[in-house]
Amino acid sequence: MISKSYIICSCIHNLFRTFLIFSSECRSLRASTLVNPPLGFIPIF
Repeated sequence: MISKSYIICSCIHNLFRTFLIFSSECRSLRASTLVNPPLGFIPIF
């Protein structure tokens, strides 16, 4: 039986990894926006 703390830690780890990937993608999108405003601007909301 898997302990509850292990499940919580894995969930936090997955959320943190997803947040890091999302923030890096936003950073690259922002850089492309500075280089090429008409094509690089993609709102993510």
